[in-house]
Amino acid sequence: MNSLISFPERIAAYLSECRTQGIRVLPPDINMSSERFTVKDGSIVYALGALKNVGLRSVAQLESVRDAGGPFRSFTDFCERTVNTDINKRTVESFIKAGAFDSLGYTRRTLYFAYDEVMDNTAASYRSRAEGQLSLFDTGDDNAELPENLRVLSEFDASERLAMEKSVLGVYISGHPLDKYLNEFNRVCTLTSVDLASDSDEEISEADRVKDGTDATMAGIITDIKKKTTKSNAVMAFLTVQDMYGSFEAVVFPKTYEKFGRILSADMIAVLKGRISIRDDAPSLYVSSITPIDSYAVQHDAGIERGGGNCFYARRANLAAITAFCDFFTPSNGSGGESAEIKVFTVSDNGFRSPTPEFTHRILFNKQIKEALESLC
Repeated sequence: MNSLISFPERIAAYLSECRTQGIRVLPPDINMSSERFTVKDGSIVYALGALKNVGLRSVAQLESVRDAGGPFRSFTDFCERTVNTDINKRTVESFIKAGAFDSLGYTRRTLYFAYDEVMDNTAASYRSRAEGQLSLFDTGDDNAELPENLRVLSEFDASERLAMEKSVLGVYISGHPLDKYLNEFNRVCTLTSVDLASDSDEEISEADRVKDGTDATMAGIITDIKKKTTKSNAVMAFLTVQDMYGSFEAVVFPKTYEKFGRILSADMIAVLKGRISIRDDAPSLYVSSITPIDSYAVQHDAGIERGGGNCFYARRANLAAITAFCDFFTPSNGSGGESAEIKVFTVSDNGFRSPTPEFTHRILFNKQIKEALESLC
């Protein structure tokens, strides 16, 4: 991760892998973090040097102050001890947005609306002492802190906190807007934004690069829609889609836009199918279909086909009832009606589906029987 400290999209992929492996990643912390990613008690501590608007010189000065005087006790203590460093308001704002002061007991909203005034008061007090004047807060003790009378505010809601983290880290650290869809995405997606980003990575071998024309299923939040009118007066769109790891471009040509354009909206979470097009080393997904994630989940969790109309999914707890149903509709010698071989796969509580069927069975099969079987699944 330290070798990719300037590439947040690549770091996002490692963060996801850490979660999968049960490795805890701690957010940036003013009293624990260093310039680079470090390890503490088996957890990875996020690097201050990975934050936007935070210079490495500022981080080095912060570490020097912390090493000399011990952990920061409060926000005012932090401002007092770093007043004569390169740490400025933009740096502190980035720390707040990233959650670096959370361990001191403040809400991010409290500091976000107070840091400007606290830093101004701290700087004024420092100048007064430097000029040998007695300020309102000067007690004669060089180590005394300014009084801290911060108005305590409620915390930002989860979406605001995540947006702030993304703005300064380039990744989500305390959660992700797509967390609840992770299992679904892992199951249906054949490529992610990391796969497309790696196309321009010199460290990736040619064999592992995504090929032009590759069929792909991708998913994420549509964060931007740019419409364009073609010379033939048809409408197409260029989408920016954000998945768990970063962003990718999806191109919706006129025929596809005519079919799906009415459902497109910013902040829509969707599954997009199409093929990869690589032009000037910039891969894009040329979209053939767009399905809102909730609709996609309903379609694919209701016993509908997995490559064919005779394949069904069921919770393991329902298998006995489904087996009895299939036994009841087993064709008998000389029985009329069409029959077909159906395959029943299992789906676990976390959404993962068995790659091979739990059982296969030949049953009488028509529209009504299929609908009844789907209701059991």
